[in-house]
Order: sequence, then structure tokens, then C-alpha cells
Amino acid sequence: PARIAGLESHGLDPAPGVPANLTLVDPAARRVVEPGELASLSRNTPYAGMSLPGRVVATFLRGEPTVLDGKAVK
Repeated sequence: PARIAGLESHGLDPAPGVPANLTLVDPAARRVVEPGELASLSRNTPYAGMSLPGRVVATFLRGEPTVLDGKAVK
């Protein structure tokens, strides 16, 4: 999609020296959705109280962390 949109610096394969855009997921984890713990200011969610499979552990945008240990980095 990045190449189609003309964003040549996005969607690159991980390699030494290339800023990482990655999402690390723990597929074995389960998480109960608690609206008060969501990063969004909105607390509306149809998933409140549900146990969902998988958990985002970390995300990186251009090599910089945006989520660590499941919490947004400010």
C-alpha cells in the first residue's frame, strides 16, 4: 500500500540501518478490555469486559517506540 500511495520511505522490509515500522504481538496472551485503560479519550467500545486473544506488546514508527509494554509512549 505504501508504494501504491507513493510513500517510498514507508513499508520497507526490516534491515540494518532502516528505521523500523513494526508491531510486536504476543499471540498467546489474552486481554480483558477495560475502557478506562484505553489510549483513546473515548470510552465507548463494544468490547468492554470481553476477553480477547493476543496483545500488542510494542509498536515502533520510524524506529521510535509509540507503544511499550502495551502502553502508549508520550
